[in-house]
Amino acid sequence: METLGEKLKSVRIARKMSQSQVAEKLFVSRQSISKWENDVCLPDLDNFQKICDLYNVSPNEMLADTPEALVPTAEKSESHGEPESCRKENHEEPESRGEPEKRGEPKYLAGNTENKDTIC
Repeated sequence: METLGEKLKSVRIARKMSQSQVAEKLFVSRQSISKWENDVCLPDLDNFQKICDLYNVSPNEMLADTPEALVPTAEKSESHGEPESCRKENHEEPESRGEPEKRGEPKYLAGNTENKDTIC
């Protein structure tokens, strides 16, 4: 399975962009792009969303285990390539079911001190 950094690099290369070009568009340093692509640390959510928008890839595609996001394609629609049945406008709001579902803490909050889970 590819790491997020490997995916970021693959998609950037598929889009024929340099680290410097991406950094300029995101208003970050080239070193930040390098750290993200080499799994030294992770982009924060704001920068991750900007990266996905820049590469025209949905966050779900970028985080998925499949290499679908890495295949260079023509410009995708505003739905980011989601099947029509998955688009928000095709779903009704679910009724509240009482207590919200509890989820585990993200690795970087659960005492994991490995550098690759550091957000920068």
